[in-house]
Amino acid sequence: MTEFHDLNQMPPRIRPNFESKVIAGEGLMCIWVTVAAGTHTQAHQHPNEQVTWLRSGRMRYRIGNDEPVEWGPDCVVHIPGGIEHEVWYLEACHYVEMFAPPRWDLYPGLKPAPSEAP
Repeated sequence: MTEFHDLNQMPPRIRPNFESKVIAGEGLMCIWVTVAAGTHTQAHQHPNEQVTWLRSGRMRYRIGNDEPVEWGPDCVVHIPGGIEHEVWYLEACHYVEMFAPPRWDLYPGLKPAPSEAP
């Protein structure tokens, strides 16, 4: 079943330095994120495959044992599941993140759209 959503009408989810809007199905989660400049996401890993599309701002991203790479608008990064990564937000950033399968740990209590259990 397909369901349409107006991003402007979706409720924001707020945590320190981050505001996000989320939609998720059984196999995929998509998150629209705004993050404050100077924020740092510590090194972590998860079993979920991840794609991040930076729409505006500048980030420095470290993936695995590679040196951090700085990137700007319209860059896209793919992170396989289980690979450690870390992010420094050099400017205020707007980006879209996709996870497969969904990262339910980020949003406890969130139900998959349309209203099916994971």
